[in-house]
Amino acid sequence: MLHPEKTRIVHKDDGFDFLGFHIQSRQGKCLITPQVAKVKAKLQVLRAWLKAHLHTSPALVIRFLNPILQGWGRYYRHVVSKRVFNAMDDQLWRAIWRWCLRRHPNKSKTWVAKRYFKAFGYRHWVFAANVQTPTDGDKSISLFRLDSLTIERHVKVKGTASPDDPELHDYWQQRQQRHGKRYWSRGSTYYRLAQSQHWRCPVCGEALINGEEVHAHHRSPVRMGGMSLDENLQLLHHACHRQVHGKAKTLVGSQRA
Repeated sequence: MLHPEKTRIVHKDDGFDFLGFHIQSRQGKCLITPQVAKVKAKLQVLRAWLKAHLHTSPALVIRFLNPILQGWGRYYRHVVSKRVFNAMDDQLWRAIWRWCLRRHPNKSKTWVAKRYFKAFGYRHWVFAANVQTPTDGDKSISLFRLDSLTIERHVKVKGTASPDDPELHDYWQQRQQRHGKRYWSRGSTYYRLAQSQHWRCPVCGEALINGEEVHAHHRSPVRMGGMSLDENLQLLHHACHRQVHGKAKTLVGSQRA
């Protein structure tokens, strides 16, 4: 039964909020957009975090914000979100700019801009930082932009198609590949690796993007000088990654014995 205090009947033209989305009929079309209150709440949380972490390094700020923005963006990328993504990017950039100015109240805006912002290709005024990594050395990281996500509409399953139907093996494989290609940004390291693996885990042979956590495995371990280059990396399911390392430890143990 429906709970009377949690249920209400509204006209489709008035719309309603559900699970962070606003659903409303406009000019005869059902449009689903991010819920305004949820967008404002997310911005408020991010602004409060920046205000409370005034002395955190730019690199740590980027590493903290990027996973949040990527996860938030992927949740809303299947609905009408392009304008919201652009607005979020704009508001977050303004919050970052204020954060930078507060860190250096006695410096000019020109000095602050040169210190914290860079140009990446056609993009200017990108909040970025240089970091040192044990495998790649010195490299630049930048704040993730939501407008870099493409809006991908959900494609319904054909009729009564079942994953257990052997005659529909190619159909389900194509659906999994399409989903995988939306999972990472085109041109990123993970996208290139997945593409080279035909979007499958080389250990179990199953679809790489199937709900399991995906790990990057170094064929030649980092402790033995292995680099984070495409030719030395594989994408594996979490369980498969543990299995590979378990076999390696067993092999090392038997060699020592």
